[in-house]
Amino acid sequence: MNAYDGWHYLRVGVHGDPQQIQMIVINCSGNDIEFIVLCWCQISSSSTRLKNTTQIAPAHTFKHHTPSFAAERVDEHQQKHFAFHAIGNTKKTPHLVFRIPGAHSTPAIHQYSLQMTSIINRAVARVCENVTMTQYKVPKDVKNKWSVEATGDRHIEEILAEKAADREDAFFIIDLGRVTDKYKRWKEELPTVKPFFAIKCNPNTAIIRTLASLGTGFDCASMAEMRQVLGCGVSPSDIIFANPTKMRSHIEFAKSAGIKLMTFDNRDELTKIHSIYPEAELVLRIITDDSHSVCGFSSKFGAPLSSVDHLLSTASSIGCTVRGVSFHVGSNCLSPLAFEKAILSAAAVFRVAEGYGYRMDFLDLGGGWPGVDGAEVTFPDMAAAVRPLLPLFPPHVRVIAEPGRYFVADSHTLAVNIYAKRATDDGSYLYYVNDGVYQSFNCIYFDHYSPRPRLLGVSEKGEEHRSTLFGPTCDSIDCVAKDIYLPELHVGDWLYFTNMGAYTVAAASSFNGFDACPTTFYIESDI
Repeated sequence: MNAYDGWHYLRVGVHGDPQQIQMIVINCSGNDIEFIVLCWCQISSSSTRLKNTTQIAPAHTFKHHTPSFAAERVDEHQQKHFAFHAIGNTKKTPHLVFRIPGAHSTPAIHQYSLQMTSIINRAVARVCENVTMTQYKVPKDVKNKWSVEATGDRHIEEILAEKAADREDAFFIIDLGRVTDKYKRWKEELPTVKPFFAIKCNPNTAIIRTLASLGTGFDCASMAEMRQVLGCGVSPSDIIFANPTKMRSHIEFAKSAGIKLMTFDNRDELTKIHSIYPEAELVLRIITDDSHSVCGFSSKFGAPLSSVDHLLSTASSIGCTVRGVSFHVGSNCLSPLAFEKAILSAAAVFRVAEGYGYRMDFLDLGGGWPGVDGAEVTFPDMAAAVRPLLPLFPPHVRVIAEPGRYFVADSHTLAVNIYAKRATDDGSYLYYVNDGVYQSFNCIYFDHYSPRPRLLGVSEKGEEHRSTLFGPTCDSIDCVAKDIYLPELHVGDWLYFTNMGAYTVAAASSFNGFDACPTTFYIESDI
């Protein structure tokens, strides 16, 4: 724990104006700093001068003057304080990102906002001089070990063309800059929900270590996944063993490693865990409506709500610690309604648990979070549906989620080479590329993904022909894309596929002697 951990109160005065930004609350926790602005309002007078003083003072009674902003109760003494959240993170020095209404149109107010920023910077530096601000950057050790190339704003096609020169084998470009940007956007949209990356989606160690450096937790489903994450320096308290059905040896490993959080959804699992690891902190996974998701899980996992009373009664009678509730709306969820219904069900379970002596303090929102911008439903859409429902749970409840594809889907671009070609009698073409459904394109079967090729260094103009892309193995089901239209291509031409980071390399095999995973190049772009 850092010596500065806890709540600090910073008063910033505006001389002569009672309608002022009066208080900045700084929450220091480990390496993270959360800024909460109290009494957010407009500075309207052009003659108002900033009082160039700052002091640390306790919070008293202040009013929230802008109800149009999203607000939440934060005062521990039940005073009616409200706060507008902002996350303070910069590349070099700590600062608070905030907006004074009217600053975009009034030069004088803009000048005050700059002075305010300067005051806050100096005060925060004094209060938190030994606290390292979270930086949304790839850590240096990852950059060094994986030779991460800083590519700035270079277009991906330029980078692909450079790597494709004088080579034939397929390759990935993994943009760790997109991974860190996704973390930043998560903190902006759901600042009170801690993400636990579901590594089953993509167990790439560079990605795990990058997310770990930002403060992410991890959702693990097996001994191997727990061992891998622990090997990246992650604390056992930042791991949830979220497989509702676990092998005895895997529970024993979790016990030996000090990983306490784990899920269950039935009586047999509950008693098995308790017999092996009575100190485990259990999370009841409930069944959800996964009809809005591409890949549903409720046929396999989740306790029906009708069984909750019996499970909690059993847990209480044998002395189990039940911390909270989890659910999973299904992978690649396409409707915010699924999260809304699941959260309401979880809140009902919290109330039932009180009757069995459990004061639950943990909520796991599971996975299903969209990973690609421009999709039918986006992450901001989901977050907007979730945020208003979180106050259904008491302030002491810790809330996490298990995003997988959200972090990695758009971080991977796969380039493949056409190594063979065949013209058919009907005027269509068959092309053979050096990655297929037994390697990276297993997502076609396991994740219901429909990849679409893009041409690299080939003009898209000219007559198009019905075309089929096959992978390299001798199996006829190794088909990457069927009956698509492309200009005539040639042996040696390159194609590339975007959004190839989720459920691709995780399930790849070396069937027929072909490499399971292509060569990988790492970059950090400026998003």
